[in-house]
Amino acid sequence: MTFTLFLIAAIAFQLVLRSRRRGQPSAPPSTKAAQTRPLVLWILWAAIVSAIALYQFNLGGGILRGIDARAPGFRFPLPMVLVVLAGATAIRWLWIPRVLNWRPLLAAVVIGLALSDMAEFFGIFLLPADMPATKMAVFYAALASAIQFMPVYAQRARPAGGSAASGESSVG
Repeated sequence: MTFTLFLIAAIAFQLVLRSRRRGQPSAPPSTKAAQTRPLVLWILWAAIVSAIALYQFNLGGGILRGIDARAPGFRFPLPMVLVVLAGATAIRWLWIPRVLNWRPLLAAVVIGLALSDMAEFFGIFLLPADMPATKMAVFYAALASAIQFMPVYAQRARPAGGSAASGESSVG
């Protein structure tokens, strides 16, 4: 599965490089390159969302049933999971809407999806096996965190050398 994700990322990176080589750095993107960039984000998003589900079914034991055997209270990995998910949500709703250029947008999406994926790994590997309800809550939260990165915002990104004369600023 990891090899598949790396392969998809390499193909997406090659598509971006190929579209970048066609024109000068400050030239507007060609129509084909402008259409390829949203496709790269959609492929990346679909790969990570499906990977989170596959991780749960292959590594986490599928859909777990039952209640937690331990009493409620402080559970070590849960604060880490909450911080990671809060970071992913902040990237999606605070950073991505302000990004106007393609490269910072791609970086923000990759970082946010990686944080969502990290929460799933925390749930699989750090939570004890006798806490199935908590493991499933972390899985659903990680899946929802990744789904929020659905690239409906992909069309508005400009290439990294877009016009600065329009008065728009780019975060990156």
